Order: sequence, then structure tokens, then C-alpha cells
Amino acid sequence: SAALAALSPDVASSGDAPQSVLPHVLVPVLGGIAVATLCCCGGLLAVRQRHAREAEEREKRDAREAKQIREALEIRDVLRCPLAVMQAGRFLALEELPPHEEARHDHLLILDNFDIALDFFTDPGRFGVFFSHQWTSLTVPDHSGLQLAAMKASVEALVQKHGCTVDDIYVWVDYFSIPQANCISKYNAILSLPVYVSLLENFVIVAPDVVHADTGDVCNMGSYMNRGWCRAEQLSCML
Repeated sequence: SAALAALSPDVASSGDAPQSVLPHVLVPVLGGIAVATLCCCGGLLAVRQRHAREAEEREKRDAREAKQIREALEIRDVLRCPLAVMQAGRFLALEELPPHEEARHDHLLILDNFDIALDFFTDPGRFGVFFSHQWTSLTVPDHSGLQLAAMKASVEALVQKHGCTVDDIYVWVDYFSIPQANCISKYNAILSLPVYVSLLENFVIVAPDVVHADTGDVCNMGSYMNRGWCRAEQLSCML
């Protein structure tokens, strides 16, 4: 009995051991769960805030674009920026679309005001073509070259349609017809889009299936029709 009495304190203490250890285990576990929960909530909040900022930026961009379109459609007989076109013979020789600043010295015909442009294109032997398209990259208009190929095919079809030569056709494409480096000139050219369309006899939509170089989205007629400026160009053609 003495032996049992001597052992009983040890047995009792060993039985109590899990209860004394349990708080030490639960505190860090519960603390970790709380920290993880806070991190998760913080992450979700950051995502929501980012989405809200992106939505706000889209709304502002859409509002600016709508304002520009309204301003552009109000003036139909004034060129805020000269009309720049390329003779089709030179256009067909292109391997890629050049920016305006490269093309203007050797390849572009510059018509400085509305009356000059109107006189030029009312000549029955001259034909202008306005190519309307969407960019397939954030930095260049036609990274795949598929749009340029479609444009060239359209020029050749116009030669057949009008029974003329390539030297009688003049081509407008945004990348080389609109200034790219000077923001003010670019803005004025964008406002002149409806006037450009009205001066050029042929309006051609170029929308082959192309995977966007940066977003991975498919650019085609459906995505083209969702672009505000593309729709504005079509509207200008119908006015």
C-alpha cells in the first residue's frame, strides 16, 4: 500500500499532463488560424479594390472616348489634321505597316485641308480606300501580318472593281496615316476620322481571326464591332 501510495501522485500527475499541455497547443494554432483569416480577408479586399479601380478607369476611358466621338461627328468639313494617304503601289510593296513618322518622308501624300483633299478625290480617275481595323497588340497594329495581307488583297480587288491601276488608288491606314509621336496631332487626327471617311470612296473593314499578342483574346469581326471607334468609323461611312 505504501508503494501504491508512493506511485499515486505520479499517476495523477501523468493523467493531468494532457490538460496542462492543451492550452499551449491551442493558443498558437488558433492564433495561426486568425492570422490566416485576416490575410485572406485582406487579400480579398485588395482584389476588390483593384477591380473597383479598373472599373473606374474603364468608365473614365469610355467617357473620354464617347466625348471624342461626339466632337468628331459634329464637324464634317474641317480637317483638324491633314489627310495622309499612301499610293497603293507603294502600299503593296510593304512588308509591315510603318508608323506615320517613318512613312511621311517617302511614302505618304499629305493633303493639308478639306478643300484640297476634296478636289483631289473628286477626280474620277482617283480612288481612296479607308481601312478600318483593330490593333492586335498593345504596341503594334498588326503583329501577325494577317491584316496587312487582307488589306493588300482588298486593294487588288478594288483594282479589278474600278478597272484602274494601283497608281490610281490611295490607301488610308491609321498607323501610317495618323501621327503617332505627337499627342496633339494624334488627337486632332482622331477627331478628323469622320472627315477622312467622308472623303475616301471605299470603306473596308479588316477583321480576320487573329490572336491578340498580349491578351490572348481572339480579334475578329465580333471584337471589332465592340470597339467604340470602329463603330464610329462605320457610322461616319453611313452619314
